[in-house]
Formats: sequence, C-alpha cells, structure tokens
Amino acid sequence: MTGTLGGSVTFHLKTSEELTQISWLKTFGVRPVLLATVHVGPPCHTSVIRSEFQGRLNVSGDCKNLQISNLYQNDSGTYNGQIADYDETFILKVYKNLTETDLAVQCRNDTFGDGNYTLQLNCSAGRWEDGVNYSWTSQSKNGKSSSQTVQIQDDDANYTCTADNPVSKASKTVSVQLACEGLVGVTVGSPSYLLIGATIAALIVVKVIASVLAVALASSKKRPQRR
Repeated sequence: MTGTLGGSVTFHLKTSEELTQISWLKTFGVRPVLLATVHVGPPCHTSVIRSEFQGRLNVSGDCKNLQISNLYQNDSGTYNGQIADYDETFILKVYKNLTETDLAVQCRNDTFGDGNYTLQLNCSAGRWEDGVNYSWTSQSKNGKSSSQTVQIQDDDANYTCTADNPVSKASKTVSVQLACEGLVGVTVGSPSYLLIGATIAALIVVKVIASVLAVALASSKKRPQRR
C-alpha cells in the first residue's frame, strides 16, 4: 500500500468471521508490537496503545477498517490485523509529495584513470531518496538520460533533473555556469586542468621569491655602512 506524507491510509479487513475484538500490530525491527485494540460494538471502541498513534487512528462503523491519518515517514512498515486465528498483513510505504525545493543538484569533478577530467551533475532528493527514479534532459542534447548523474556535454547549457516517486514528480533546472562555478572549462579529456594548476603553482613560487628579494633588499639598505 502507498501513502503520502501528511495524508491518510485505510486498512480493510476482508474477513467474514464474527467479530468480538480486533488487534492491530506493527512490526518494529523483527517483532510485531500491539498498536491498538478495537472492541466490537455497537459502537466500536478503540484503545490506542502506542503513544505516537494517539489521535491518528479511526475505525469504521463495522469496526473492520482502520484508518491512520497525518502519516509520517516512519509510519512505513508492516501492519497486521488479527481476529482470533485470522491474521491479515498490510505493507505500507509512505512517500513525500516531491517539490522543486526538495531537489539538490551538485556539480562535481570526476577523474579517470588516464588523468583526464569530466564535469558531472548529480541530483538528489535528500532524505526522500527511497523509491525515487531520476532522469536528465538538456537544451543542447536530444533525448533523456535515465540516471541520477549526467555527464556535462555543453558548459553553456541548462540541464533539468526530474525525480519521480509513486505519488509525485518534481523537476529542477540549473545552469551549468552557475552550478559548476569555478569548475566550468574542465571538460572531458581536458589537460588544461593540469596546465592551469601548474601555472598557478609557478605564479606562487615567483611571488614568494619576489617577497624574499624585497625583504633582503630592504635589510641591506638599513644596515649601517662600515668606516
């Protein structure tokens, strides 16, 4: 069964057995734990055992259906409805209704074994990753890439990440220039990355040498002349 964060879900018992009492359990780890007992009426009377379900359980008029409202992510799990020797199992998975703000896109530099570099964009739904499928599209490339990570082919393009789970779909578009600021220009097979690094290192060495010479020159000017 699928539920939406903040929404509700209802477990329907299909038994035709005569009802006197229904026990509802949830498995925590490997052990089923009693959540509530329903004493068959009329009217039905529910005793909630677990405090985290207080105010969130409702029972139908015939006592067979249990509704959980205001769903949380950790409500996901295995539930059982038991009546004497009858036992029915329900597996619930709670998903968030994804929005653009739930998606984060990061640019990263990946190194190959031959020393070459490539820029990639990675899309993530953070704590809501479970059950999410990702795909990428770009204005400079036809078609769609079905993966969480995409290799950048055009430094000037905009890329769109689409994430969907069983209850929703959300998209986020980013500019490579902004997402990869400071990394743009390091593309597939680009040896310029090493050249830039060597150039920066050389400039630092030159600056250090110049500073040392300046200090030495200043020191020699201050030294008193011998008569």
